[in-house]
Amino acid sequence: MLKSVSVGGGFRILKDGMLRIALRGSWKFTDDELLQHVAPIMASHQKFWGDLPGPYLITVLPIAEKPNNAQAGGTGLGDAFAFYSTPNMELDRHFEHGLAHEHMHTWIPFLVGPMSPENNGLEEAWLSEGFTDLFTYRLLVRDGMAPIEETVETLNGIMFTYAFSPARNATNATLGAEFWRDQAMQRMPYQRGLLIAAYIDDRLRRDSGGAYDLEDVMLAMRRIADAASTNDDKPTLRANFIAAAKSVGADISSVLKRFVDNADLIFLPEDIWVPCEKLETNEIAEFYRGFKGGRTRANGNVVVGVDPYGPAYAAGLRDGMKQ
Repeated sequence: MLKSVSVGGGFRILKDGMLRIALRGSWKFTDDELLQHVAPIMASHQKFWGDLPGPYLITVLPIAEKPNNAQAGGTGLGDAFAFYSTPNMELDRHFEHGLAHEHMHTWIPFLVGPMSPENNGLEEAWLSEGFTDLFTYRLLVRDGMAPIEETVETLNGIMFTYAFSPARNATNATLGAEFWRDQAMQRMPYQRGLLIAAYIDDRLRRDSGGAYDLEDVMLAMRRIADAASTNDDKPTLRANFIAAAKSVGADISSVLKRFVDNADLIFLPEDIWVPCEKLETNEIAEFYRGFKGGRTRANGNVVVGVDPYGPAYAAGLRDGMKQ
């Protein structure tokens, strides 16, 4: 398992205590502005997990810029993360979330349980990625680094995308097998996992009368993992999650079977985020183009997969036509 990242060459090194940021290139923000954004995120996460600051490295690399399309991504590691972005990226909520998400991977999954060896752990991505997203958003809001209005807008977008995703009913085994082949399959563990985390968090609060929530379970996962004498003795991520939930009196096995294994649709209670906002569930007509858009783009915009019973066929579109 990868634990760190090493780079060499023409990098500038920024320092704040034991934090080091190695970056190169020109950006739309100054080095000091980047440092001022990263340091509070790290402090927030360390406070939540009860950890003291330790040596940590972030590498920031520029990638090819695309006009009017800023992009960023990264890979979380044990005591570091590698971050990459187009130079036209602003220090906005998307960039900040990306930084916070990768830093949260220091704990989820690395310190709360090893990933299952099946499919390189992809079948547990609902937890390693989805739960990471939920706690990323929660701590950014809680510690005053993200306006709640912007976070509500982001969560609305996640729920909307989940509802209309062609992968929404894909089983967890299918998602693990197709993760690197299909964009919708790749994004579904993030979306589904965040909603599962929110659902279980709400259920824990209700069932315990407010005594416990998902934060208690995640901290219990950390304690269980820390208590193991060797890495081989640590329960895998899903097994540890079930055990940690039981430690606060909750059996969530049936919830995981429904939403993870069987891919049942997740409907959240309308008062799940009250008093912040009330959640509404509505029925919206689903857009259907009547041909395979992704395959058509990959085919040089030569139309592929026209549904003979769909609207595109009725309008005269046929396989082999050039868009």
